Amino acid sequence: MDYHIKSCKIFAQKINGRKNCSRNIEEVKKISLLISETFHLNEKRRKFIEWAAELMDIGEIIIPESILNKNSTLTKYEREKIDRHPKETIFILKAAPPCNNTNNDYTNLLKIIHHVHERYDGQGYPDRIKHKNIPLESRILSFAIAYVAMKFPTEYRPDPYFVKKIEQEIRENTATQFCPDVALAGLSAIKNMN
Repeated sequence: MDYHIKSCKIFAQKINGRKNCSRNIEEVKKISLLISETFHLNEKRRKFIEWAAELMDIGEIIIPESILNKNSTLTKYEREKIDRHPKETIFILKAAPPCNNTNNDYTNLLKIIHHVHERYDGQGYPDRIKHKNIPLESRILSFAIAYVAMKFPTEYRPDPYFVKKIEQEIRENTATQFCPDVALAGLSAIKNMN
């Protein structure tokens, strides 16, 4: 599996180079791993979080750069393209050995990647699942992605949020966007980082 993941990471790095990346993958991994300590995740589950952070956007290959780098509101068509990328990521990863086997490790990794854009209230994508139906690793990554997007400038928001504003946004979106347990662990991790 390691060899396959290394190959996929190289592909993912090329895809991430196509866009003005609004999140730093290393930062997403860092905050995710800090949060995972609260939940006492074993080594394999922590490794899956790292791999998922690096591979989750491979499906963006289907999205034109003009959409990826757009600095205004997306049209309905553009939003649909964006929302489809997790399914495209899974399609790509399943097509390449060894992910096309039935090994539970690969199946679990793909499930984590597939659900990183879900919301706790079921209003995310691609499957609009909610609560505990979203894998814990996906809930952790979802929090980390949002945190990093607020912490660093993006094409939509050139000025990053200050820590107090980030904490306020997290509190306001707990139980809607974020899993309450993950948000609590994430707020604790943020305080320990700053």
